[in-house]
Amino acid sequence: MNNKNIICLIIGIITGLIMLLIPGSTANAMVNSTYVGSYFLVVYTMKCIFKALALLIMSYSFMYFIKSID
Repeated sequence: MNNKNIICLIIGIITGLIMLLIPGSTANAMVNSTYVGSYFLVVYTMKCIFKALALLIMSYSFMYFIKSID
């Protein structure tokens, strides 16, 4: 097990967590400041896309890490 794989895993998880946390708070702030329905829909969609991407990155880095152990 070499260090490069562990670093990849850590970077993947950190990136995923950042993507999960940041869009949520910014989207909520945007929704609270503007009460436009269509705008809310766009923000909500963006939030969902970001969360999906974050989970994808985290799971991919984890799978890569598991594959490297074998």
